[in-house]
Amino acid sequence: MKISSRIAKKNILIVEDSTSMRHTIKASLRLQGFNSLIEAGDGQQALKLMKSKKVNLIICDWMMPNMTGIQLFEHMQADDKYKNLPFVLLTGNDQTDNVTEALELGIKHYVVKPFNPQKLSEKIFDLLEEQSNKKIEEVSS
Repeated sequence: MKISSRIAKKNILIVEDSTSMRHTIKASLRLQGFNSLIEAGDGQQALKLMKSKKVNLIICDWMMPNMTGIQLFEHMQADDKYKNLPFVLLTGNDQTDNVTEALELGIKHYVVKPFNPQKLSEKIFDLLEEQSNKKIEEVSS
């Protein structure tokens, strides 16, 4: 998969309480060509970062202290500025039953840990490409 410089520059926020998992996600995305990666240890920290930095996509763990991934998503849905931001929920194998709950809340994209780095990168690429194409359509309209 070849990532264009336009997509490679998009800001991806990785929200994960496990430092080692954040580094794993970051390293796998960097290997695929994504180079603008921002990190947060929980949902509260993510919300603060989103106020100070432009974020194009969020990869978020489900289970975190202070604010879970679901709670972060709900905060985003309540704010017009963030409600259309692509959101990928990470969930552990033992939490797959909860995916139904996430889908009912409106989360359309999820990845089960442990994840395939190539498949995660492809999903991120597709979402960022789709987002870019929508913006081009809006400008053209």
